[in-house]
Amino acid sequence: MISRLSLAERDLAVLLAGGGSSQTFGVLGAAQLSRNLVMLRGILDLAQDRAPEDAVRAGLQESYQVLSDLDGARPGSLHGLIGYPYVGEWAFTCLQRLWRANDATDVPLWLDLAHLGAIAAAAAILLDVQAEVVVPVRDGLVAVPSIGSLAVGKVARSGLVRLRRSDTGYVQLEGSTQMSPVVCLAPGDAGWLPLRRLTVVEHGKTIDLLLDDADPYRDRHGAGATGRLSEREAADLEADVGSAWRLLVARHGEQASAIAAGLRVLTPLRERPDGAAVSATSRAAAGAIAVSPMRQPERLACALLHESEHSKLNGVLGLVDLVQASRGRRFYSPWRNEPRPAVGLLYGVYAWLAVASFWRDEARAAPQDFLLAFESARSEGQLRVGSARLAATGLLTGAGKAVVAAAGSVVRSSQASASRVPADVSRVRQLAEDLVLDHQVRWRLRNLRVPGWVLTSLSARWHAGRNASPAPRYAVVVHEAPALSGISDPRLHHAMQILERASAMPNRPPSGIEADPDLALILGDYDAAARGYEQLIVNAGDDGVQAWAGLVVARAAGGLARAEPRPELLKALYVALSSDPCDEAPSPARLAAWLDGEGAE
Repeated sequence: MISRLSLAERDLAVLLAGGGSSQTFGVLGAAQLSRNLVMLRGILDLAQDRAPEDAVRAGLQESYQVLSDLDGARPGSLHGLIGYPYVGEWAFTCLQRLWRANDATDVPLWLDLAHLGAIAAAAAILLDVQAEVVVPVRDGLVAVPSIGSLAVGKVARSGLVRLRRSDTGYVQLEGSTQMSPVVCLAPGDAGWLPLRRLTVVEHGKTIDLLLDDADPYRDRHGAGATGRLSEREAADLEADVGSAWRLLVARHGEQASAIAAGLRVLTPLRERPDGAAVSATSRAAAGAIAVSPMRQPERLACALLHESEHSKLNGVLGLVDLVQASRGRRFYSPWRNEPRPAVGLLYGVYAWLAVASFWRDEARAAPQDFLLAFESARSEGQLRVGSARLAATGLLTGAGKAVVAAAGSVVRSSQASASRVPADVSRVRQLAEDLVLDHQVRWRLRNLRVPGWVLTSLSARWHAGRNASPAPRYAVVVHEAPALSGISDPRLHHAMQILERASAMPNRPPSGIEADPDLALILGDYDAAARGYEQLIVNAGDDGVQAWAGLVVARAAGGLARAEPRPELLKALYVALSSDPCDEAPSPARLAAWLDGEGAE
């Protein structure tokens, strides 16, 4: 029976401020179970209506009946399985495919639908009863949700097999033809590949996560899930989680309790070639997070916290509307390189309620640590900018506005903590603000385009020696821009490398530093940075995003820019004026000053 669930007003207020209790997480878990049950029935009905041949081939009705009978025989005993995060991910995937008019995936629909048989098989194993269902095989494995996988390469590498589970625990797998071999597995046989647990206890607080490196729906976010970890790799991951957990319990007890209550599953991700940390969640799989290897405890602790907040918000959004549909509108997000819908911006702001608080408290514990001071200031700046942009969308509901209010409280607390810091740390915080602006500038350069009529009007004013102001207003977001999430940030990487090694910030940047404008910007020599970036643009013909963004940030941070930066206009107008073979290319700095209202040359 599916009941209607809701959050008490007080519990909702706590959740929207970034908190939570075991009771509220219980409601979120029950809501996920309810959604999954609705989706299961929806898959059966839609498949029989829209893809009846695929449904028959997948044994969908048979598997649904087995699962329904087992659940009916022992009411409530399968709630953990049906509410399992990747069961929700599978159900969402199937519904998407059944609703689409054109499905471009290479995976046959019947193979996805047959995963219901694997869920039914998991139910039989959990209840220790016999059952017979059709299950899918992928790469020689039958994945059994929340339990593990069965190696059936002798039967099939891919396709469908019939699974029979006896009441004594033996599993028999048989291929689809009479010539197919039959594999019988007893519990504990080498062909069984059970999921493992990551369990750490620290001062009476326990984190207990299922290490799921087998479920075929664990990588729908596309972050790059690993295959099955070796025993050594699993032990290393548990050790890393243990180090992160001890840090969380020691200095972030309330957040640690929320993580323990809200997370069920951890999926390992492949390490990126550049060593950058990666973490991810999926809205359809609340309670599951994915992380790449992170050897520094504070990085993994922050990732667990970050993604657990996303997972929590996944549950909240299933019960309460926080933001209206964007209807094609896209906005700036301090955490992404591409334009995002309002709900995507909401996810970033909500997670950063916890992330900014985490880095603030870490910086308080080590006031002379430049890197922690930088992370605290940077996360504070991202939250400040992101929450302001979210509020400006005009799409927040009354409940959603509570998230913005909570963001303001966190920002004020972080600013109060930094009100009396040494000069070196003050410089580090300014660097963080510079790089928060740098991200905004680079985003505009990549995603905004200036209409031709604006360039024509300003070019005429420039040639006539007239003022640029008042410049025409415009806002053109490129909706069809390519995916930009993987773009690196070399300036940020350079800054963090310096901060990791620094015992003190240089009082005076070295001479000739304009030859390395990134270093000049990082060290606070904005004049030298501006000259260096201008040389890159003019002498080296560098028309890329990095040099133009650096010039704009150096001018703004050095007090040379009086107006809100519109870097896309500066770059586009420079290119337009430079393309005239009869005219000498203008100085980027002089053109920037002209756009700021200082008059024509």
